Amino acid sequence: MQDMANTYQQIADFKSYRDSHLQTELFDPINGSVLTELDNISKLKKAVTDAEAEVNSARKGTEKNPQDQAAGDRLSRANGNLSQAKEKLQRAIDSFKRDDANRINMFVQGAQIQQEFYKKAADAFSQLVANLNTIKERSTNGMLDGSNNERISYDKMNMNQYDEPGYSTTIKNFSSPAVNHKEMNGRCKCRALYDFTAEADDDLSLRKNDEPTILEQVDDQWYYGELNGKKGHFPVEFVEKI
Repeated sequence: MQDMANTYQQIADFKSYRDSHLQTELFDPINGSVLTELDNISKLKKAVTDAEAEVNSARKGTEKNPQDQAAGDRLSRANGNLSQAKEKLQRAIDSFKRDDANRINMFVQGAQIQQEFYKKAADAFSQLVANLNTIKERSTNGMLDGSNNERISYDKMNMNQYDEPGYSTTIKNFSSPAVNHKEMNGRCKCRALYDFTAEADDDLSLRKNDEPTILEQVDDQWYYGELNGKKGHFPVEFVEKI
């Protein structure tokens, strides 16, 4: 069904836009800065661990021979290296924390992008449900009265004399009750709430926010109107009068 195909294509387009936007606004910044900073912090932590191990090793050397000048110098250098390693680590951690607001903002943008995608998807499926319900009602009404009167106009159908051996009768021109339009008190404008794709030759396709003129009301479900020089039927529930 065309409506379903159009809807799923819309969802695919929305998803493609969402993925591209997320890549630009969230994933690229995370890979380019956040992960780099975390990797640097991890390396600095390892440097502190290595410096602590060097201090412990040097301390053991001085404990074995307190008078050994070389052992004392080694311990002094190890303590200095440990202090520098801890300072670098702390500066990196402080810098990372100061950027928390920017990172949170990136996650907010990512959530908003997802929110927009799911809202558009929900709107598209809501419109699809409305379209399918309209088609279902048309089909049900057609089966109940043994015809498709709600959608097929017989006004222009010319039925001639029908003859068979044994009997003869005349079938007269007739009009479908559904298209004996109820005249409205003057024409009025309306605005399309959703897209409507014509399912029959006598339908009038609409795009959301189009403003067709209602010429007649067919029944509680259908209007007959005009847009850009074209005339046809469209569902009542797809528009609002303005």
